Amino acid sequence: SSCASNGMDFIGPSTSDIAIALEGKSNGSRYAPASSSYNPVRDNGRLLESSRNSSQASFKESDKRSLHSEKTNQHPELMPFAEFSLDSWNRLREHALTIRRHEEERDEYVRRLEEDHSLQDALTKREVASIKQNAEISIDRLARKVSAMRMRIAKKRLGACDITQAQDNKEMAFNALNMDIAEKEEDCTESEAVMARLRPRLRLLRELLKHRRRQMIGDVIDIFRIRTTEVPPSTITLSPKCGCTERHFIRSIHLPWTTRLPGHDDKMLTAGFALLVQMLQLVSSITDSHLRYPLALRANGAEIGTSDGVPLSLVSNARNKADRARVDAATTLLLRNLAQLRSDCGVHTKRMERTLFVLDDITRVLARGEIGEMPAAFARPWECAYSLASLMQPPEDSQRSVVMLHRNLPSDEDDEPSFLSQGVEVEE
Repeated sequence: SSCASNGMDFIGPSTSDIAIALEGKSNGSRYAPASSSYNPVRDNGRLLESSRNSSQASFKESDKRSLHSEKTNQHPELMPFAEFSLDSWNRLREHALTIRRHEEERDEYVRRLEEDHSLQDALTKREVASIKQNAEISIDRLARKVSAMRMRIAKKRLGACDITQAQDNKEMAFNALNMDIAEKEEDCTESEAVMARLRPRLRLLRELLKHRRRQMIGDVIDIFRIRTTEVPPSTITLSPKCGCTERHFIRSIHLPWTTRLPGHDDKMLTAGFALLVQMLQLVSSITDSHLRYPLALRANGAEIGTSDGVPLSLVSNARNKADRARVDAATTLLLRNLAQLRSDCGVHTKRMERTLFVLDDITRVLARGEIGEMPAAFARPWECAYSLASLMQPPEDSQRSVVMLHRNLPSDEDDEPSFLSQGVEVEE
């Protein structure tokens, strides 16, 4: 059959030609089947049906092409050249036979697979093996996780053991501390009982110590005889060239203020400083006061120690500027010792250049025990027997202490002091 399309002839095979080609009756043995097991009687029906379907498909394709050609009439340059020859038909037939052979092989394989259960079993076995392998992998992974968790648990247990051990140690230390506290409380209770029993005696001893210190300081004052308000008769005619407005004497030796040393006799100044240092040493020894700058007496005069360990001499024989500077430094350190003595008593020091007046003022207050004459400016341990400020008490306390001491002083005939048995009366 032939049909005209776009002015060109399209030559297509007829149904009879397709049947003849499929039966192998045209062109000799060219279209004979290659397989020796080919049965034309068995496959004629299939070939005819397939050829019919292919012819119908070709007609549908030709209709589509005609529609496409109608759409492309406006553009004739885009219309492809169509031609169908016998070679094309042969190639198409070979492709169709190849497809049919492959389909038959596929059907045969499917049938064999359906009939043969060994392959299915092998596939099932393979699937089961794969599932088993996956399960083993999962089990191995879980086993590693379990092992890691066990390691972590072991570490946590070790940490818990350490914490428990630390808690036990803390509890033991706490118990030991409680035992120590209990022992200390018992010791404190016993000490309080002992102190309550010994307090009257200790108070009496403290009052006796203060009374004896006052008496000794009074003896020192009487020995050195410092005069700051009146001039001794024996020294009125000894210093006609002295220009001091206030003359202070120690054992009838004039010792001027530290700011007025020039113009005085060197021997007189050396002797005055030596007596002042000796008196200050005695007062500090009686009151158990440790001076910041130690004092010493030498054959040629007094010396005072410094912070660097080099002593300075209190000898007024300065002939040059360096010697005068050393003497000024030594007097400054001496004044600091005097200020320390007054500070330990809780009082200020004004006009420190008046060395004899400063020392005599504080020693007379300590000897009398009358703080009313010199009000305290600093808080000091007044009740401590080791403190210098304990000598500065109000007059009524001082008088009461002296009276009690005199009443309870031991007599020469007693083997033991009588105040040891009368301490309760003092406490009252």
